[in-house]
Amino acid sequence: MRFRLGIVLCAAAASACGKAAEPRPPNVLLITIDTLRADRLGCYGRSSAATPAIDGLAREGLRFERAYTPVPLTLPAHATLLTGLEPAAHGLLDNGMVARDLGVPTLAERLSGAGYDSGAFVAAHVLNRIFGLDRGFALYDDGPPEADEGEGFFHGVADARGRVDAALAWLRRPRGGPFFLWVHLFDVHAPHVAPEGFGERFEDAYDGEVAYVDAQIARLLRALDTMGVAGETLVVLTADHGEGLGEHGEETHGILLHDATLHVPLVLRLPGRVRAGASSVRVVGLADVAPTVLELAGLPPNARVHGTSLLREPAAARPLWAASEYPARQYGWAALRSLRSDGMKYVEAPRPELFDLARDPGELRNLAPERPGEVAQWSARLRETERSLAALRTAEAPAEADAETRERLAALGYARSAAPAARGDTGRVDPKDGVAEVGVIDRAYDALQRGDTAGAVARFADAVLRFPTSPAAWTGRGLASEAAGDRKAAEAYLRRAEALDPARAETLLRLAALAEARGDRGEELRVRRRLALLFPRHAASRRQLAAALERSGRFEEAEAALRQAQALDGSSRATRRALCRFLLARGRTAEARAVLEDLRRDDAADPALETLARALAPD
Repeated sequence: MRFRLGIVLCAAAASACGKAAEPRPPNVLLITIDTLRADRLGCYGRSSAATPAIDGLAREGLRFERAYTPVPLTLPAHATLLTGLEPAAHGLLDNGMVARDLGVPTLAERLSGAGYDSGAFVAAHVLNRIFGLDRGFALYDDGPPEADEGEGFFHGVADARGRVDAALAWLRRPRGGPFFLWVHLFDVHAPHVAPEGFGERFEDAYDGEVAYVDAQIARLLRALDTMGVAGETLVVLTADHGEGLGEHGEETHGILLHDATLHVPLVLRLPGRVRAGASSVRVVGLADVAPTVLELAGLPPNARVHGTSLLREPAAARPLWAASEYPARQYGWAALRSLRSDGMKYVEAPRPELFDLARDPGELRNLAPERPGEVAQWSARLRETERSLAALRTAEAPAEADAETRERLAALGYARSAAPAARGDTGRVDPKDGVAEVGVIDRAYDALQRGDTAGAVARFADAVLRFPTSPAAWTGRGLASEAAGDRKAAEAYLRRAEALDPARAETLLRLAALAEARGDRGEELRVRRRLALLFPRHAASRRQLAAALERSGRFEEAEAALRQAQALDGSSRATRRALCRFLLARGRTAEARAVLEDLRRDDAADPALETLARALAPD
């Protein structure tokens, strides 16, 4: 059953049927599957897919055949999903940026304000609370606090089974009102290695990963049945973006704006209120999800958002905008923008692209060279659309992430650069020309992480020749040189990277470490202060600054930085341990003992406390 109109409310429940009683606000379960291509699901036409849970959800609900993300990256896409604003307005265009103010209340803020118990369970550090999407949630579970310390901070990915276990424990606790539960699963993300028991069943590891995630989603849906709340729970299942899987030369995502990474699944189920077994061919975006949930919850929509309820046909179809700044920020290439409307898609690039999606859904034939007049019209229309989108921008501009966070994102293959994108710079490399060579830098970093220092040095030397404007390549060359014992060369390469991108966290972090190692307190403080100013929301940045200030003998400033770190994250054991050591070194034993006792109340068996306890023991 396919619908061209957006009105898919069941007639028995629609307000137009004249019943006086308002429907009870439904529970809301939002499931987002990172990096999931729609066309790898059975309900979207893949006959070999092993996705019975998601397919069943589609049979019992409404499936949107043409749903798209505005940015093929996790954080910007989820910000749009939770606000109804396109990235041009909420300001998050890349992973690793910090939302100081999203401009409108989030879905969690609206539902929590209406009496919902709200909880989120996210599976990757790219959605850590420091980036600002935690607002409105009574519980935002982005992993144990200690995962933000040490090596664990760089590899913050949680398995779907563990995330679902935690979500189910929260779901089953007693409550007196409706709930809003968001579960984010990351297992379909690169590197593509299917879990044991799933890899053997599929030739493609990606399909095995999808099947595994489907099995975990089945557990969530069964819990709703077991608890007797499935009939009164709105389930929304979607993805933040897809995956290239080699199409157009892109193995993963984040660079190009083809539908391999922009097209996402979108399924809604609410028995009795959303027509079961329906599908819609209407072109929709992630910005439409929040207004839809608010309508089904009986709440008025946010004012001044771009999205519209999927339950209502808009007066006019809006063109869908998309952007990719990742090529500029990562490699120093050109940024990309696109506009989709009336069955066509335009991509603004040094060599623009124009696709007839009805005749060429695989985007294999670029019509731009033979239609220059249309390209000029599309370019003008794109700029007008962007002005219209940006007109809703009321939020404070987002900040970049802190140093440790940027490194952790780099470990996931994200955000090795924070260089701002330059629009309309036709002198930059066209991403479609360079995407096939992205693996050069990735393989160099892989060699470095494996401990193949000689291989990393050689690969990064090649990388900077191929990508001379890439901060990632120059930083990697510095890291490889440092690993090889050549600190002087390492610093020279890192300074080259800093000149290309003064806000690149990984570069600054290593420059600070090198300055500390050679005892250059002034240089260390310069870099640590910059990190703390650039990336203000993470306690670790303040803690590192405090240590540098203490080494420089600036004790009052050091204590102030530690207190700021504590204010940012009072649960951080690392910050409290640092404060305890600082107070002990200053002879303030009573204050140090109070901090130690506070740490013991959290975890009396923490072995890190033994040294502090001995130092504080009476003579």
